[in-house]
Amino acid sequence: KFVRRFYDSVSRNVFLTGSNARLLSSEIATALRGRGLCVEIFPLSLGEYLEFRGVDSKDRYSTQNTAAIRGAFEEYLCWGGYPEIVDLDVRHKASVLQEYFNVMVYRDLIQRYGIKDHTTLKYLLKRLLSSFTKEYSLNKIYNERKSAGLSLGKNALYAMADAVFSVFIVTGVERYDPSVVKREMSKKKVYAFDGGMVSAVHFATSADKGKYLENFVFSHLRRITSEIFFLKTGQAECDFMAKTRDGMQCIQVCQDVTVTNVQRELKGLKAGMQAVGAEEGVLVCESVQNGVELPSWCRVNEAWRWGLDVSDLLNRS
Repeated sequence: KFVRRFYDSVSRNVFLTGSNARLLSSEIATALRGRGLCVEIFPLSLGEYLEFRGVDSKDRYSTQNTAAIRGAFEEYLCWGGYPEIVDLDVRHKASVLQEYFNVMVYRDLIQRYGIKDHTTLKYLLKRLLSSFTKEYSLNKIYNERKSAGLSLGKNALYAMADAVFSVFIVTGVERYDPSVVKREMSKKKVYAFDGGMVSAVHFATSADKGKYLENFVFSHLRRITSEIFFLKTGQAECDFMAKTRDGMQCIQVCQDVTVTNVQRELKGLKAGMQAVGAEEGVLVCESVQNGVELPSWCRVNEAWRWGLDVSDLLNRS
């Protein structure tokens, strides 16, 4: 009320900052009654991360500098972009991220929402984070807890999930469908806002590299737009269909494009393009095998270069 009165009578140049533990963006909008503009602050983008590391993100062609970028990119994929993590010794990164996780659980969730069932809350969070880039089912998680002999109402679990999704640890991405009702009723994919939070609670293996890459693409897309979907129909799946100021962008993510998987990836990308009427699709990857032929409508972008292009776009904005 004080800020609202100050805004109306003294100055409209008022900046409020704070964490989710203090005030959610929805609560700010309600309290200020349309007088405010909410700006989300994300962890470091790849471009900002390189700046923190002292790596020149503008020089993307010299062998020495691209090697430095690739090395930093590998760390960024695993440990994410929380500023304090950047210069920490790798031995301490996991411990600090786990502490972040605990703070989010106890302050942003348990204290704010008055959640009593701490065990189920932690289980839910860990299940969601370990399922990153995949479709999730709250009903399945409910049955898992029930079969373990733990009493929890389904409505209570769904309310707990709503609380989890409100504090910027993970978020859901809807399956694309022109029908709003069908989008709401279909299964969603779960992504982490920062890959480091996944590493804090999930034991990563080499097989998870592609998941971290896909989550990286999501986290950078999310900086541009909140309207992000995926397509899954028949045997075709398109990872991302994002609504930007340049129209709908269709993006397929694949760690290594080979002669054995290229047709599957292109089929999914083409299905996404046809669904939204896009003329070009983007294939984000780390490498393309020699001998792979790609059609003119498919633009290939190396993952770190794509991330830096997004960072440049954010800087211009």
